[in-house]
Parts: sequence; C-alpha cells; structure tokens
Amino acid sequence: MIRKTLNLYLAKEILVFFFLGIVVVTFVLVVQNILRIMESSLGAGVGLWDFLRLCYYILPPFVSFSIPMALLVAILIGLGRLSADGEVLALKASGVSLYQILWPVALIAIAAYLTTTMIVIKVEPWSRDAMRRLVYDLSAKFTMGISERVFTDYSGLILYVNEKPTGSSELRGILVFDEKEAKRPLTVFASSGEIVDDPESLKISLKLADGSFHLLSEDFQTYQEATFESSNITVDLSDYLEPLGAKPAKIKDMNVGELKDLIWRLNQRTVLDARGLTDLRRVKVHYYQKFALPFACVVFGLLAVPLGIQPPKSSRFRGFVLSLLVFLSYFALMTVAEVVGKKGGLPPILAVWSPNLLLGGLGIMLLVRAARERPAAIPLLQSLFRLKVFERD
Repeated sequence: MIRKTLNLYLAKEILVFFFLGIVVVTFVLVVQNILRIMESSLGAGVGLWDFLRLCYYILPPFVSFSIPMALLVAILIGLGRLSADGEVLALKASGVSLYQILWPVALIAIAAYLTTTMIVIKVEPWSRDAMRRLVYDLSAKFTMGISERVFTDYSGLILYVNEKPTGSSELRGILVFDEKEAKRPLTVFASSGEIVDDPESLKISLKLADGSFHLLSEDFQTYQEATFESSNITVDLSDYLEPLGAKPAKIKDMNVGELKDLIWRLNQRTVLDARGLTDLRRVKVHYYQKFALPFACVVFGLLAVPLGIQPPKSSRFRGFVLSLLVFLSYFALMTVAEVVGKKGGLPPILAVWSPNLLLGGLGIMLLVRAARERPAAIPLLQSLFRLKVFERD
C-alpha cells in the first residue's frame, strides 16, 4: 500500500510537468508554422475549417519531437523539486532506494516511448499524406477556378486566360509569362489548352495547342520566336504550396513499410555503384531512425533520475538547464551519427543507435553510482551549478 501510494505520488509529480511540457514545447515549435500557414491561407482564400485541418495535420511530427523533451524536463523538474524540498532525503531515510523511485519513472518513460513510436511509424506518414492531399485539393480548386482575364502568379510563372468554359478544364486564349530566369524571360501564347494535374509530384501540366514561344536575350539584342502545334508546360506547385506545409514526397517522409520495401529493392541489385551504395545507406539511416528516435524517451529517463537528484539548496532552475544540455547533446550526437551512417563510416544501424547506446550507458552508470550514494562528478556541471543563480534561498 505504501509503495503504491509512493508510486502514484511520484507519477503525479512528473505527469503534471510532462503534459504541461508537451503543450508548451509543441506550441513553441509549431507557432511559427501556424503563423506561416495563416498568412498563406488568408492570401489563398482558405476557409476556417480547412485552416484548422492544416494546423491539425502538421502537429504529429512536432509532438513526436516534443514528447522526449517534455519527459526529460518533467523528470528533472519533478525530482528536482522533491530533492530541493528534502523529500528525496526523507524517502531515503525511510528506507526507499533510488531503484524504487525509478520504478514509476520507468513506466512513464516506456509509455512515452511506445506512444512516440506509434506517432512516428503510423501517425506521421498519415498526417503527411493527409496534408499533401488537402493542400493539393485546395490548390487544385484554386487553379481550376482560374478567372477569365485575370493574371495569376504561380511562383514566377504568370498565367492569363482569356476564356474558360464553365465546368471544363479547357482554356482559350492563353498567355504564359515565365520569369523564373530573370535574365531570359519566356513568353508563350496559345490558342487553347487544358490542365492536367499530378498530385504525387505536386505539379500541374498545361497542354497547349497552336501557339508560339517568344524569347528575348538578356541584352535585348536578340529575339527568338518558334511556333508549335502542341506543347506542355509544367507548373511546379511545390514552392507555391510549401508555405502551407506540402512538399513533394521524400525518403524521410516514407513510412516503415515503404522504406523496408525500398531497401529490399536496392539489395536485389546484383551490383551497386557508389551512388547506389550511398542511396542504400541513406535509406537505411532513415529506416532505423524511425525506431531509434522514440527510444530517446527511455534514454532520457535513465539520465534524468540521477541528474534530477540534487542538493537540497539547489535552484529549481537547475532542471531546465540540465534538460537543455542533455537534449542538445543528444541531438548533436544524432546529427553526427546520421552523417557518419550516410557516409559509410559506421554501419547505418550502429551509427543511428550509437547516441542511444552512449547516453543510455552513461545514464546506467550514473544511476548505479547514485544508488550507491557515490554520484559521479562531472566537473563542467559542478562548476556551472556553483554559480549563485543556481543556489536556492
């Protein structure tokens, strides 16, 4: 009964900061994107319901990033408060070991790991696909609803249509001005055409008929003209749609099944050149990251318990500093490991999992030493926390 009460008390102390941390960290990470979506949505005439759907679809990647960080902050602050108030010391005096304190923390860390894994493997690919479909549908509606005798700008490509029959994709009296190459702008006239969309690549093709190309040189001394019976002009909407959160599909956006299938197909090649080996390593790195990144919850749990047990006179601000240092160290290692894995310095699986192995091993060592009342001395942290700002009044 006493153990159950203790576990519930510790879990409550951590979960309050954990859920608050998820909200705060997710808001900080996502607010800039929401403002960007709001600005682009107002410019494109997107309705309130579609705007809310866009905001909802961008959340999963940020939530999967914020859960490990919120967990780390919650454990450090929760245990730090208990230590600062002398409650951890009282528990030890009552015969409660550090491993008993670890038990509720471990359960929360494992639950966070499983939740983050589900978000990364299942929810994130779904949200990206849903975002792409929604944004493309909004853009397609906007594109198909081109007004007659109105200039429309698609990221440097200006389209003018003299006549558009109602309920049809056919266009008549078309003018296209391509200023993507500012030094050599291209002008195209066509008597008719139609729009063909490609949702997968976020591109729209204009099939033009009976027209002409007009090209003026940079020095305005040479003018070229060419006629055609039929021609295609591709409008790449990826830049146009990027402010709304949609981009062409990339390897990192693939789900676990797609990455596994791509690895299998690359392995089926009898001979892989240098580029093929690079592609294979890159795909494997992204595949293993789907499982390694959520495991940061367990690693942070191991590190946070011994680091959260602090001297009674320490400031509560100490938890924020420690969480920031641990988090930055972990993702710096993860960035280096990703580069090493892609370059072939280490096998992809070992490179991706090496930050978890290193910091997890450090966490176990610190935990064992703290349980034996022999906390490991970290000179840099000791010097930092001697500052008066970290002393509690």
